[in-house]
Amino acid sequence: MGKWQDTEHRIEQELLGGSWRIGERLPSERSLAERFGVTRNTLRTALGALAARGILETRHGSGSVVRAIPAGRAELGSIRERIEAAALILPPIAAACARSMTPTQVNRLEDLLGSIGIALRAEDVKGFVRGGLDFFAAIASMSGNPCVEAAAACVFPCARSLYRAAASCSMQQREAQFALLARLLGAMRRADPAEAEQGVQRYFQELSSVAEEHA
Repeated sequence: MGKWQDTEHRIEQELLGGSWRIGERLPSERSLAERFGVTRNTLRTALGALAARGILETRHGSGSVVRAIPAGRAELGSIRERIEAAALILPPIAAACARSMTPTQVNRLEDLLGSIGIALRAEDVKGFVRGGLDFFAAIASMSGNPCVEAAAACVFPCARSLYRAAASCSMQQREAQFALLARLLGAMRRADPAEAEQGVQRYFQELSSVAEEHA
């Protein structure tokens, strides 16, 4: 195993161990390079590999942000299996969180939905997919329970697989997905746990149909 691959694996282990959560920014390249005892070039290669897998998002000048928790070296399950798992695990989480959302948490979901809408209008497929994953990660984080967050992270579909499926979608299909997210946000805002639970189920049923159509 080369140095950058070893570093990639070590960062994965840190993520699996809970060092950084979804949506959290990693320390600076200099700090990480010192932490793992590698050069910054080696570190950048490892970060780039994780970004290509949809685990990190790396932007020049602003560092790397966690977008997904790895499920080990091999992705666990096909995209449809992971969507089916998400449809089982995420609805009760959303229902529980809907009962006790704070105004700050509502604003967070509204901001994320706004970003998803901007990506939709701009036909920015990666931004649209990333926004959807961030939306559900934000809901899971509202539980305040690291175990709940970890369980949700384990069933999030692989970002790369979602990119491929979404890129094959029509604008009408992406608009349908956005509308379902908007309905879900409405249920969360009204503190309606039953409708929130059904909203998540409808969203992932739509994703499952898209994944099957574009498999």
